Amino acid sequence: MKTVYLDQKKLSIKYLFQLAESNNIKLELSEKAWSKIKKSHEYFKNSLYNGKQVYGTSTGFGANVLTSTKSLNLQTNLSRYLDCAQGPIIEELESRAALIARTYVLMQGYSGVSPSLILAMLNMYNRQISPIIPQWGALGASGDLVTAAPMARLINGDDVECWHQGKLTHSSEIKKLLKTHKLNHRDGLAVMNGLSITAVLMASAVQKLEDLLSVSLKSIAATKVAIGADPETEAEIVNSAPTRQHSGQKQMAKALHNLYKSSHSNNREGAPLQDEYSLRCLGQILGPIYDSIKQSKSWIQSELLSVSDNPVVNPAVGIQSGGNFFGGYLATASDYMAIAAAKLGELLERQSFHLVSGNRNLPNNLIIQSDADDLFHGLKGLHQICSSLQMQINHYSNPVSTLSRSSESHNQDIVSNAMNGYLRLDKQIEVLQSLSTVHSILSAQAIDLSESVLKGSLRSWHSKVREYVPFINKDQSLRNEIKNLCDDFFNKSSSHPMEQKNAA
Repeated sequence: MKTVYLDQKKLSIKYLFQLAESNNIKLELSEKAWSKIKKSHEYFKNSLYNGKQVYGTSTGFGANVLTSTKSLNLQTNLSRYLDCAQGPIIEELESRAALIARTYVLMQGYSGVSPSLILAMLNMYNRQISPIIPQWGALGASGDLVTAAPMARLINGDDVECWHQGKLTHSSEIKKLLKTHKLNHRDGLAVMNGLSITAVLMASAVQKLEDLLSVSLKSIAATKVAIGADPETEAEIVNSAPTRQHSGQKQMAKALHNLYKSSHSNNREGAPLQDEYSLRCLGQILGPIYDSIKQSKSWIQSELLSVSDNPVVNPAVGIQSGGNFFGGYLATASDYMAIAAAKLGELLERQSFHLVSGNRNLPNNLIIQSDADDLFHGLKGLHQICSSLQMQINHYSNPVSTLSRSSESHNQDIVSNAMNGYLRLDKQIEVLQSLSTVHSILSAQAIDLSESVLKGSLRSWHSKVREYVPFINKDQSLRNEIKNLCDDFFNKSSSHPMEQKNAA
């Protein structure tokens, strides 16, 4: 088993999920990291013992801050009263990632937590134990709170459901493996009062959206070849004088041009002088999508590296109460990505219409009527589902960061709504994956009908489609074929954690 020191490498999104996926890594911290943790904790304890009022340790929480307390059970009570989240639980991979991400925040030495809390969290990772995390209930105001409560309770030694080596179990069943830590001082608040869970889920979402754009670019490029659209519209952006300065537009035009530049369209005869916008303005449409994803990823990355805690315990400055737990950037990133997803879906749906419309030398509904005694409607149904899917995607694109509701006795009078932003985005991405898959099937059929020649990665993309979906020469069900191709395109598991739970 390989030992990795968590503090000695920047926690990028890619690295985070590499750690979460691995079962043969032992996470440790360097002596330098332990020194910072201990220094922050000792400073915190000394401040407390010298009579300093510290939020969430010698006071109540939120709007109850005016209430003083010396309760030794305050942190345990906090984890229990907040443990009310509902909805489906996140997958084990994301749960492990959330555990890593929160450990990374707390080990930076600005949270005043007990060293034994960090030891307990590292042990959970090393033993392949992670908390169940329900998805519904976080406001993204004081961080994740209710969705993070099961993590705090698991650390505390409560009998709770948890993940262990890919299976759902109870902590009482694996208590010999756990190194529990009685939550004290501000340890419970530190586990819950941050955005590590939402940040991890958003990191997963941005990776999925990047994959969606990558898969969609291939079918978009193939559509342009099959229809015989003007290939020079992207070349003009790539090669000509800089008439427009948006970097994302140039990046997308270059990517598309590189995809189809060695392919050959046999459908240029009779092509119009100017194509429809969904064929002519690809760089301009896809550019903002690309830049929105890029900006969102940057914000999510920054969130993973930040100390999202309150109060912050910095021996060089003091104990500072603030709002580092507020999820404004994550909520806004979810809105950016939701709009980007809607625009990508709009482009795919519009191109799907052109593919089945019976124009541009392609047969109506992409089917050749070869049987005089029968009438085939070919891929007509696939454009119908495209229209329906795009309406769902548009519905999910409405912003959530503006839907703040005053909460918690008006203490949290503005909330970020970051977790709900992710939940909306996750549904949208799932629908968009299906739309992108259907678009690929339509585009592959058009390539064959136009007898165009694909090269390089477009040829590989076409072969992948044909592994699951044959050339259509009669009416047939494609429901299972669409699902199986979608699962392959986007590396989707056929099972769900809740299905595993029911099976157990």
